[in-house]
Amino acid sequence: MRQAERLETILEWLSGNGSVNVADISDELGVSAATVRRDLDFLERQRLLARTHGGAVAQGVLYELSSTTSASPWSPTP
Repeated sequence: MRQAERLETILEWLSGNGSVNVADISDELGVSAATVRRDLDFLERQRLLARTHGGAVAQGVLYELSSTTSASPWSPTP
């Protein structure tokens, strides 16, 4: 499978699931985990996803999580 096809598949999975796992992609595409990690690194440099331990999440997911968190219980009250 060519890199362009792998990248397209990874992005499709991200849009459907919000996250991907290196081992799952590797098994599904029939490529090594190292190849998947290189593909994820490439997509991260393009700002299309954010890497996590063992996989990646859609770029917007990180912003959604940080914008919905409440104030820290350790922050001073006004």
